[in-house]
Amino acid sequence: WRAMRGATMATARASAACGTPTFTGRIFAQPRLELSKEANSSGVDGRAYSSPPSSTVCCFPTKEQADALAALLKAHGLHAVSIGAGDGFAEAQLEERGVSVEAVDLDVFADASRYTTIRSFCEIKRIRPDQLFCIRSPRTSALCFVWGRALTWREYLLQYPDIHVVVICGDPNSDPDISVTNPSAYALDGIQGWEKELDMPVRAVRKDARLVVYKKRRAPSL
Repeated sequence: WRAMRGATMATARASAACGTPTFTGRIFAQPRLELSKEANSSGVDGRAYSSPPSSTVCCFPTKEQADALAALLKAHGLHAVSIGAGDGFAEAQLEERGVSVEAVDLDVFADASRYTTIRSFCEIKRIRPDQLFCIRSPRTSALCFVWGRALTWREYLLQYPDIHVVVICGDPNSDPDISVTNPSAYALDGIQGWEKELDMPVRAVRKDARLVVYKKRRAPSL
């Protein structure tokens, strides 16, 4: 996703203008991993820290943490759009709890057969850089960034002002020279119009990782 740093709003507008109701892209028959009982286990106060369920999983919420996030999204009547989903572990947890999920990641291999060797926990839609900004029904979408490394989250917020819930699982350190995730867990702090609805620990490769849900404030009635 580092190539996304160079995305411009002109590219975003061109993608959005395609009229596509959902992300265009390719879905490959990736070997499917199952959520194990151990990987989906409970934790002491939600702070349990153990080995990731696979070498590529960075964020693996406990049962309680996944339950809390799924309940919040259901209460808002939202489906999840996860940008930079990787192998989709947290996304699969939401699906298991009845949340509709669209998980996308970059299409980086010219040889499509490469994807048949990459395992995932849920269906991953592979998109090109020029297909980044085609979110279906933004009014009913929660924008999710789970342990993103270099995601164009600012561009998404500018492109889709109708999105009113953003979910971030990441490093709580907001210093870009130190934080291992981008966006950081508290990336929307101080951004006008956004407030925290949920702020809790989340099981991940860093013990201090946070799961933060931001909600857009409603404009005052005149």
